[in-house]
Parts: sequence; C-alpha cells; structure tokens
Amino acid sequence: MCKNLFRCWILINVFFVYSNLYFGQNVLDTIYLMNGQKVGSVVIDTSFALVTYKIQNSQQPDKIRNFEKDDIFCIRYKNGDLFYYYSQDTARGDWFTREEMWHFTQGERDAQKGFKPVATMIIGGTLGIAAGMTGMYVAPALPLGFYLISDVTKIKIRHSSISNPELLQHDAYILGYQKVARSKRRIYAIIGGAAGLALGYTTYFIFKNQYPQPLKDLLFN
Repeated sequence: MCKNLFRCWILINVFFVYSNLYFGQNVLDTIYLMNGQKVGSVVIDTSFALVTYKIQNSQQPDKIRNFEKDDIFCIRYKNGDLFYYYSQDTARGDWFTREEMWHFTQGERDAQKGFKPVATMIIGGTLGIAAGMTGMYVAPALPLGFYLISDVTKIKIRHSSISNPELLQHDAYILGYQKVARSKRRIYAIIGGAAGLALGYTTYFIFKNQYPQPLKDLLFN
C-alpha cells in the first residue's frame, strides 16, 4: 500500500513538472498599450524608441512588428517582471499618475469593446436620407451638422460594457471611457450620415419624377 502511494506521489510530481515546462513555453509577454489594448507577444528588442516583438502562433510567426514606446503603458514579461514606459510628466502634458493612467486605459478599453452608439448612426442615416432625397447640392450640410454636434450630449456609461463596476469609482476611468465613446459617436455619425446621404440621392434620381407636385414645386422652383 505504501509503495503504491509512493509511486502515485512520484507520478503526480512528474506530471506537474512536465506540465509547467510545457505550458511555460507557451506563456507570452504582454504589452499593455496606452489605448487600453493589450497584445500577447514575444518581446525581442527594446532598444532606442521602439519595442520590437513578434506574435507566436500567428500565420506569419517570423514577421517582426514594432510599437513606439510612447504608445506603451507597460510590459509584463512572462517571468512576471513588470516594466513601465509611462510615467507622470507634467512638462509633456502627462498629468495622470501611473495608477490613474491605468484606470484611464481601462476606460478606453471598455468603451472600445462595449460602447455602440447605434442610435447615433440611425439619426445620422435618417438625416442623410431626408437631405439626399431633396437632391440639393447643400444636402450634405445636414448630416455634416449632426456629425459636428454628435459628441456634445452626455455619455451614458452602460453597465453591461464595464469590465469591473469598481472602476466607476475612479474619475480617470470615466474620462477614458468618455474619450473613446465620443470618438465612436463621431465615427458612427459620419458613417450613418454618408450611407443615408447616398441612399437619399439614389432615391431622388430614381423617383424624382414621381414626387408629388407640391414637393416638386418646393424643390425644383
């Protein structure tokens, strides 16, 4: 009985050793970017102003890629070491501490993943269609005007897009979230407006002769 238990103990230890060796080879360095994204990679050079890396298990495993150091918050190496590239420097306009900047990047990441201003696209598209259907040369002014004001209204942070509710206690997280959310609103507004405008103009050129007479008099006179 004792011999069997001893053999089992040896086998278990051998299994764990080989498991650690095998899985440890697949552990990647992690590059955390200033925009909240992270990249699993193998860092091969950090000289000068660039960090050079390659991604394992990709279709082009030997292709070398680079990040500028100003775009990197920190790198966590596979051995557990953590190296920061960001530091507070008011002379450069970097007002946040490292902890605040980390919260800021988490806000950027969550907004990038979870904030989808579909309503903004629908409104932009509706205005584009309505303007394009008039056939006027100044029709693009309507969706363009909406694009310019699309990021003015308050950003509502959706709880379903938050990776950790405790992050809402940090102002830097909210600022990072709002930054990306406003940017995405502008993008959705211009996409919706452009698509709607194209559809509106198409509708105008196909059906303008079928417009009611009062509408023809208003548009063509």
